[in-house]
Amino acid sequence: MMGGYVGGAGCTLGSRMHLLVFLLAVVAAGAQDDDEETEPSVPQPFNPREAIAQLAQYDHAHPGFLQGVAIWIAIGVVLYIIALTGLLYSEIRTCLVVRDRDFRVRLLHTQACLPGSRLADLKENENALLAPRAYITFAMTLLFVVAIAAFMFPLCDVFTIIGLPSGPCLLMLTIGALLAAICTVSGWMALVWSCTRPYAAFVLASVSLFGQLLVPTGNLLLILVWIMAAGMGGMLYFYYLPGMYSDKQWARPGWMQDVGVMSVSFDPKEWSNSFSRSYEAHEAEISKDEELSIPSSYQ
Repeated sequence: MMGGYVGGAGCTLGSRMHLLVFLLAVVAAGAQDDDEETEPSVPQPFNPREAIAQLAQYDHAHPGFLQGVAIWIAIGVVLYIIALTGLLYSEIRTCLVVRDRDFRVRLLHTQACLPGSRLADLKENENALLAPRAYITFAMTLLFVVAIAAFMFPLCDVFTIIGLPSGPCLLMLTIGALLAAICTVSGWMALVWSCTRPYAAFVLASVSLFGQLLVPTGNLLLILVWIMAAGMGGMLYFYYLPGMYSDKQWARPGWMQDVGVMSVSFDPKEWSNSFSRSYEAHEAEISKDEELSIPSSYQ
């Protein structure tokens, strides 16, 4: 599909590009009107037809323009898929480990099994499996930032061509992409944990939903309110309250849930060691599964 978009540049794909410019220009026209309200003269209304005509004229004079747009979009798509694959792999594996631990806790509470050294070894092996989770999440978030910035980069040229202010492009490609990446990561994490940790997933989904509603408005006050509410709410729910209940040895209420352990170290050696321990634990798990799958008569 992307190849046809670049090579053909026909009427259908060109009209799609014009429609995209029309929608973006209408959104950006509000910012232009706000800047001109302080001037004594009456601001000129935004003309979508004129903007589309300017873009069509520029495209006719520069045949490689749509090709460049398609290349940036393709780069964004590839990076987004890589980031999404890494994030889902890490979170789904963590979710499966947490479900296994929940099952063992229920067995111990019902005295269906007794604690022993094998359970301690199993927990240690699971901790090794999840050791690089925090670093994978951080790396995939940065990759989401780059992917979203690649999606939005051609819009700066579009704004310049149709005569709209292109000054906020730098903020859009940096701060805007970062906030959009945070919304994306929290949204996918909420989806993964929705069945295992519904209350925690609701908190993550709220952060993602309100961010997707408020960040595109461009209102600095609303964005700051969302950042403060999301940061303070997340710290309170996932770190402060669980730590307080653990220190005072109180029983946790049912609505207080975690999404697995996520520990971070600033020592670069620990980063590589976490991946090494995870790989070794994964290999040991595979070897154990292979031994259990072979009947004893064939061993």
